[in-house]
Amino acid sequence: EMEFYMKMFNSKLIMASILSASVLVGCGSDKSADANSPVVTSGNLTAALGALSNADCVVKNATGDTKLTVETLSDGTVPFDIETVGSDFPLIISCTGGSYFDEANPADPLISNTGTIRSIVPDLATLIAVGGNVAVTTFTDLAVALYNSLPAGDKTIETARESLEEIGRILAPSLVENGGAANLLAAPTPVTAGDTELDDTPAGIYAAYLAGLAEIADGKSLTPGALGALLAGQITNGTAIDADTVNNLVAKAAAFAAGKSFTLTGDTGAGGIAVKPTPTTGTGGTGGTGGTGGGS
Repeated sequence: EMEFYMKMFNSKLIMASILSASVLVGCGSDKSADANSPVVTSGNLTAALGALSNADCVVKNATGDTKLTVETLSDGTVPFDIETVGSDFPLIISCTGGSYFDEANPADPLISNTGTIRSIVPDLATLIAVGGNVAVTTFTDLAVALYNSLPAGDKTIETARESLEEIGRILAPSLVENGGAANLLAAPTPVTAGDTELDDTPAGIYAAYLAGLAEIADGKSLTPGALGALLAGQITNGTAIDADTVNNLVAKAAAFAAGKSFTLTGDTGAGGIAVKPTPTTGTGGTGGTGGTGGGS
């Protein structure tokens, strides 16, 4: 039964990527971007702990130059247009400030975000695969923590992609099966209130996993942002990621999904210490650091 649901999940992601490819304008392809032909991409950022509103988000290229600055709307999303060339990648996105909805405590006021959550876009091909609709979440923040822990010479497009995939492996392998980094980078449905509707789509499933993290944080008397900061510190320091989070995430996500009238199944993450990716090629940018990570 689980295999059936995962096949459905991945087929929906592929179809979503095809349908949303129309957000891309300009000329060229991933190959032309590698040759430094400018490509303009239109899309949306979705910053979510729950939905992170009024956050300042900065997109920097591989050398740390600012490519874009935007502020999220009330649902945590913001449209953007960005011009890139191949040498700009990986891009690192950092969102600071604002306030967010706590799925574990829907009647409570919004929580002030005093930290930074980040995301990483390995290359133009991955940006195309998600239709330009990019997630900035606890999961992507952990990928940036892992990427930033690498020696400077190991920071490449390849290791940026593998950092996203490794966070999926240790925490939520079902999110990255048969899609890899693009699955974790694709935007979730923004959850702005207790009655936000979710459905059995990749975006809805992703949102349920984020709600699962919020439930785990609540059980530890932490905010979702503080739990994210705790996990990011463990990734950065090369220590085992919190076993309680690993062991309970799927169950908490499934319970949240059941409350939204759909079934979520998935494998428990491997946990342990995140494996640092190493490049097999010399291509890719040197990578920026993009903030300290973690919210509160």
